[in-house]
Amino acid sequence: RRACVTYAGTILVAQVGWSALAIALPPTSVHVPLALMLALVEASGPWLAESKRDGTPWHAHHMSERHGLLALIALGEGVVGT
Repeated sequence: RRACVTYAGTILVAQVGWSALAIALPPTSVHVPLALMLALVEASGPWLAESKRDGTPWHAHHMSERHGLLALIALGEGVVGT
């Protein structure tokens, strides 16, 4: 739960910041530092979330199943698209 809340919080802050930056259209001298700061906030979200306590539990079987399903879906879409 703690990791999920941290992910959601950093994404919320970053997305509100990006939206405000897009709407405000400040001059380049202000825009670039703000954009770099927002990029840092967005990039630090996973690090902050996973460094708290134990982070997200890792299940190798679950990951291999997901990647296998992704491959099946991609192959199916390729066949249907062809």
